[in-house]
Amino acid sequence: LSSVPPMPSAPDPSLAGPRPQAQRGGRVKLMPLAPPETEYWHPEKGDALHATELALSLEKLNFTKLRELHDVASAAGDADATHFLEDNLLHEQSKDVKAAAVLVSKVHRAGRGHGIFHIDSMLSDEYGKEDGVV
Repeated sequence: LSSVPPMPSAPDPSLAGPRPQAQRGGRVKLMPLAPPETEYWHPEKGDALHATELALSLEKLNFTKLRELHDVASAAGDADATHFLEDNLLHEQSKDVKAAAVLVSKVHRAGRGHGIFHIDSMLSDEYGKEDGVV
């Protein structure tokens, strides 16, 4: 069975930017990004809730920009680009927005103190390494 080619894997979303755009005859102009806020402390909300709300707003911003890109491709009649955006980027980004919104609501309900410790241990269990070290 060595002559059988390997199954193609799912497209990597990180490669969905400049290279395919340039291959299709387009131009890519990379713009500078605003630096992220480095201090997450907020006097009324605390640091955990404020940080998760910032993460949610970034996920929403990314989804909005993808929708705008989809609208541009649709207006230009580019069926390949709209299909690619729908299948590979928009659906996954909507899942990310949902997950961030759920996390914000969990942190909000947990409150400060032991609630944040519980959320932190839950996230460590979900995303941490196998040996318990994050």
